[in-house]
Amino acid sequence: MTLIKILLGIIAFTLSIIAIKITFSFNINEYLKRKDEKLKGKIRNNCTHADIIKTGDGVGIQSTFISPSGTTDWICQKCGSRLYNLNRKDEDERIKHYLENIKDFEKQEEKFGKLMKKAGYL
Repeated sequence: MTLIKILLGIIAFTLSIIAIKITFSFNINEYLKRKDEKLKGKIRNNCTHADIIKTGDGVGIQSTFISPSGTTDWICQKCGSRLYNLNRKDEDERIKHYLENIKDFEKQEEKFGKLMKKAGYL
């Protein structure tokens, strides 16, 4: 009687381990892919989409969005963010804001740089 209980206990224990292993399977490749996509999203969200340029005797800020020929898309040269419609008025206001508040621009560029290093792009 006790031998049967021990054998049934061992069988039940083995079946529970198999069920737990099947239930809690973990795919490291999917995890790394999700982590990479999440980091790329953070990079796009923290990009200033602008660069500091020399203009004659001073400096200025220029948008990094370009429109490849034959398309209506706008792609940021720094982060790869894609826009299907770029509102010029909003873009000019954003660039003007960065010109007037250069500290904001520098702070955002610092965040962007840290994320790029974390992703291994720099």
